[in-house]
Amino acid sequence: MFSAVRNWGGNLATAYAAQGALALLLAASLAWLWHSDAAFELKAAALAAGSLLATPHVLDYDLVVLAVAIAFLARAAMRVSRFRDQPARRSLARAAVVALAGATGVPLGLIVLLALYGFTLRRAALDHVVANETQRIAQA
Repeated sequence: MFSAVRNWGGNLATAYAAQGALALLLAASLAWLWHSDAAFELKAAALAAGSLLATPHVLDYDLVVLAVAIAFLARAAMRVSRFRDQPARRSLARAAVVALAGATGVPLGLIVLLALYGFTLRRAALDHVVANETQRIAQA
């Protein structure tokens, strides 16, 4: 985030403020996620993506850590067979791989990291809703 704000013409204070706000959001969302009953694979994928988002000094070659997030997301998807019928999620996983190249001036890495992180949190929240609904039905 820091680099993207600076590259888009933001001053140093704005870049630090944006990075700080993102770090606080990451800390809160990761705390929620790790205290939830979400699958370990989703927790691990979010932690890997979040670790890249939290630092202001990520370079293209650092994005290899995305492979860890992608691997955990793929493992979670295979466990519950969720990628087969959802092309948007497959496309996001492919975009994460493309972001490793960093071939454009657009902060594609940041955009893909944010999307991947958001997708992971969304998947965990949906799993939480399904688990609660299943538990409610079982108790009824």
